[in-house]
Amino acid sequence: MKYVLASVLTLGGAALCVMLLSLLLAGSPNSSPAQLARIKGWMLATVLVGLLGATGAVWAMAIGRPGLGAYAGAAPAAFCIAAFVYLYTAASP
Repeated sequence: MKYVLASVLTLGGAALCVMLLSLLLAGSPNSSPAQLARIKGWMLATVLVGLLGATGAVWAMAIGRPGLGAYAGAAPAAFCIAAFVYLYTAASP
């Protein structure tokens, strides 16, 4: 059952990373060059966190530690939620 939880959290983290990437991509067409550079930085950070989380979760499950894999799989989701909240509050007047 722990392997199922780790797998679901890994897929959820990947889905949230894709959603955050799509929101960043949707906000980029009308951006200034400085804003576009920040958006590209956030996109790169999102991809790196998503890949590290998924890789860590698969590695942890492969060595027989599904609990650690669940935490590693959930880390990108937590990052994406925190990044969304930060970006939303930073853009608000």
